[in-house]
Amino acid sequence: MMKLRIPAQTLPPGSYLREELERRRWTQSDLAEILGRPPRLVNEIIAGKRAITPETAHGLGIALGTGPELWMNFESQYQLSRTVPKEDAVARRAKIFGRFPVKEMQKRGWLKLVSSLDEIETELKSYFSISSLDDEIQIAHAAKKTSYDKVSTQQAAWLIRAQQLADDLEVSKYSAENLPSLFKDLRSCVANPADAAKVPQILAKYGIRLIIVAPLPSSKIDAACMWFKGQPLIALTLRYDKHDIFWQALLHELDHIEHGEGKSEPIVDSNLLSDCSHGTKTEKRANQHAASRLIPHKELEAFVGRVKPFFSESAIVDFASRMDVHPGIVVGQLQHHSIVPWSTFAGYKVRIRELITPHARADGF
Repeated sequence: MMKLRIPAQTLPPGSYLREELERRRWTQSDLAEILGRPPRLVNEIIAGKRAITPETAHGLGIALGTGPELWMNFESQYQLSRTVPKEDAVARRAKIFGRFPVKEMQKRGWLKLVSSLDEIETELKSYFSISSLDDEIQIAHAAKKTSYDKVSTQQAAWLIRAQQLADDLEVSKYSAENLPSLFKDLRSCVANPADAAKVPQILAKYGIRLIIVAPLPSSKIDAACMWFKGQPLIALTLRYDKHDIFWQALLHELDHIEHGEGKSEPIVDSNLLSDCSHGTKTEKRANQHAASRLIPHKELEAFVGRVKPFFSESAIVDFASRMDVHPGIVVGQLQHHSIVPWSTFAGYKVRIRELITPHARADGF
């Protein structure tokens, strides 16, 4: 069986068919007679006006001794060559929409609602301060994650938005010496969930910006600590809409600030519900300190030792009152340490978003 070589240049299949007829000294009518097909069909294939179908490919393969695959390859390569501009556009869209959460960013107003690829690319370059869509995104150097994974594009977009919202947020001058007073003021807001509304103003009084930005889909981010304009900035997502988790996240980030962390690079926390048993010493410390500021560890241990395994509602309420915290915080810590199931006393886990977002610089709610 004769085999033809497919040249690098993509030509219509009819060009190769014409060469085969000339080499054999066949006319188009001769081939049509052999195939048992109308002469017009052969003429239109040679003229590039008709595509080769599988049925025709089988006939040509038998008549010319090449096999049908060769003619189907000629046809498919030719058709693919004619769609290169469309494929380029598809590849470009895949590159843009595969890496960047364009639709969600447009929905939230972070990007202008434009449709052409050129305009979208311009918007993305401006938002992320990059010259090419292949560039690495820089957020005050490289952000540091508690999970050691690279900061995702969704998380980078979220961090940039937090910085944008913080840009004109006025706060007092920050001093680490004032932190004990800050913690005392914040601690007075823990017992009543509605007092969370006071938190943004309290933090601003002590020179700390608080920004709340709803997480982008699949970003898996809880909070971040960074320094902005020389002063601390805390950003929260409230992706777990619970009063106890809000306080744990806030105090966790404040512990980073207390230890002077997040100055050279943002600290991105994306697993605050874990006990950090597999995390860094820094994250374990921040988690433990945050929990202890709400309920001293020895007090929680003593309470568990007294009532375990029968945690009655009255016992939890009484202990919360003695600790001057909301019962949901007691429940949250018991759940966090796997002492009680997550479904236990769920009614005490108060929702927080509607209580605090109207009083904070927030986005996405």
